Amino acid sequence: MSEKIILKDRTEYIGELLGELPHGRGTAWYTNGSVYQGDFEKGQRHGKGVMTWPTGGKYLGDFHQGKRQGRGTYYYSSGHVYEGEFFNNKQNGWGIYTYPKGKKYIGSFKDCKQQGQGTMYYPDGTIKSGTWEKDKLKET
Repeated sequence: MSEKIILKDRTEYIGELLGELPHGRGTAWYTNGSVYQGDFEKGQRHGKGVMTWPTGGKYLGDFHQGKRQGRGTYYYSSGHVYEGEFFNNKQNGWGIYTYPKGKKYIGSFKDCKQQGQGTMYYPDGTIKSGTWEKDKLKET
């Protein structure tokens, strides 16, 4: 059964509850203007969900104990798109980062940076592969 409540931090919530905590499916409207629709567990975003920010960013994917964690897709307001693995709210693991003008990186990420093995594809057909460190291809 869905219920509407206002949480201690003034977040508005409509959805399933466990006592006074969001638990199950629901929607939360946060005071900073962001909105989350999806699964909750004991008051935290946990499971599958969609988070949107007033700046235009949007994340669709897995949440674990309130954080983006697992597989997901983040759409930046700038037109950039990251699809891949997240850990602790950051791009960590294997992913694909697409730039608005057609450039695309496929490879490893660490803390939102291209880090490890990867390949950059450019719109003019140029391809650069190798080991990346903090978004830069290491020279061999």
